[in-house]
Amino acid sequence: MGDQPRVLIAAHPTRGVDVAAMKDIHSHLLGLVQTGSAVLLLSSELEELMALSHRVLVMFRGRFVAEFSREHFSERDLGCAMAGIEVGGEL
Repeated sequence: MGDQPRVLIAAHPTRGVDVAAMKDIHSHLLGLVQTGSAVLLLSSELEELMALSHRVLVMFRGRFVAEFSREHFSERDLGCAMAGIEVGGEL
């Protein structure tokens, strides 16, 4: 792997950047995953989570309230879980 990290924690990586920079950041994160790195993405941006994630864990008031795999998440369900509304997640 060389200089590539085994695990990267990215907390709100696109907050405050323009659209071109956001696309570059997303591309870099996806590239890391494709070459074997694990990426832990912390974000409150639904579009970002849906575009980049294989699995999403949702926290509300300091507790995990839902878990979704890529095949089972939707913008509605993620948004509801983020607001503390019970949905059909896997947790």
